[in-house]
Amino acid sequence: RRVHGESQLQVMDSPVDATADADELRAQERYVSEHAGHESQHSAMFFILIFGMVFAQIALHFWKQKHYSSYQAVTLLGLWLFPFTISLYLGYWRMITVWSTFSVVTLWLMFQATRKPLHQTTPRRIYTWFSLFYRLSFIVGLVGYLLVMAEFFGLTHLITASHSLAQIGALLLFFGTYYGVLSRDAAELCTNRMAATMGMKTGKDDGLPSRRLNPNTCGICGLELDEGDAGERTFTLSCRHKYHEFCIRGWTIIGKKDVCPFCAERVNLRETFTNPWEAQSLFWANLLDAVRYLIVWNPFIVLAIQLVFYVFNLH
Repeated sequence: RRVHGESQLQVMDSPVDATADADELRAQERYVSEHAGHESQHSAMFFILIFGMVFAQIALHFWKQKHYSSYQAVTLLGLWLFPFTISLYLGYWRMITVWSTFSVVTLWLMFQATRKPLHQTTPRRIYTWFSLFYRLSFIVGLVGYLLVMAEFFGLTHLITASHSLAQIGALLLFFGTYYGVLSRDAAELCTNRMAATMGMKTGKDDGLPSRRLNPNTCGICGLELDEGDAGERTFTLSCRHKYHEFCIRGWTIIGKKDVCPFCAERVNLRETFTNPWEAQSLFWANLLDAVRYLIVWNPFIVLAIQLVFYVFNLH
């Protein structure tokens, strides 16, 4: 209204505004009462999380050092089944299809690796399959990584305004790392089985080899070493034992054995395989070994810590 020619705004509290203010005040009081003492709970949860992660690291390290076979078997089992169970629950049929195909062929090869006597072509067949998956996982993972980085730097917006390329990149990166880790662990298990059957050594504690090494044949596949133009390339280790280059690459890089199959002398992989592709393969192998913990054990550790929070009613 107008008073002495000046405009004044008269604000009056309506019953609706008073009721809203009272409800908001009660909601604030209820929030404060419900969250009273949560600062101390958050501190306790933080210390439990740090302690759980550190303790799990130490426990896994000692388990791996003292009982490597059981550690490797449990890790492989969890690596094989845990992502598949989640995919089955969520209905990720692309993952289920690839996983089923890989599992059928790999389980058949693992069965062949346990046969006695071992067929002469079994080692090469096994290393061919796992070498194929190892190289394919590297390419798929690299493409996925490049797509994710392109999205991070905004380069994908030059092609499309959506984030579909980033999603494809993340999916390819997961497939590459997961099947890279899984194939190497399965190859290591097959290598151990074949080494025990063929009398080869996988370490210094295996004692003397149970067979003689013919200098004219490959100690892994048993086929003749032919260094002619039409023959397969051979490789001589620092201990002077000769193998097919494909076989010794499968034994060391794919099967994760850094010793000579016959005398168990340590093989320096970086000095042995010096070409750029093999250097990339060694880097990819080290990366996959580090990723294994994140895929297998980290989810179980987080679930265990969540269970502790639930038992002690920490929110």
